[in-house]
Amino acid sequence: MGGLHGAWVYGIRVLRFLCYELYLSQPRLMTGEPGIPSHEELLQEIIIQKQMAIAELEANIFVTKRNPARRFIPDRVLRKAMTGQSPRGTLG
Repeated sequence: MGGLHGAWVYGIRVLRFLCYELYLSQPRLMTGEPGIPSHEELLQEIIIQKQMAIAELEANIFVTKRNPARRFIPDRVLRKAMTGQSPRGTLG
């Protein structure tokens, strides 16, 4: 059977977190990495990212509940419409 199998992990911080969670040894220090973060540091980073994602989702849900068509309008078009500009531009 060909093809790729298994789990793929993108990002050294995710890999390090998984190593902590699975009681595996940490990989060597990667280029550009100032140091190996602790398990606690990575957990705090995940908590912050989760809180930010929840806030962003709630904001988007609020906008789309107030105006269901909003989800279909690209941001650049909406910005121009709100400032009175033509979303398509003008012809010379």
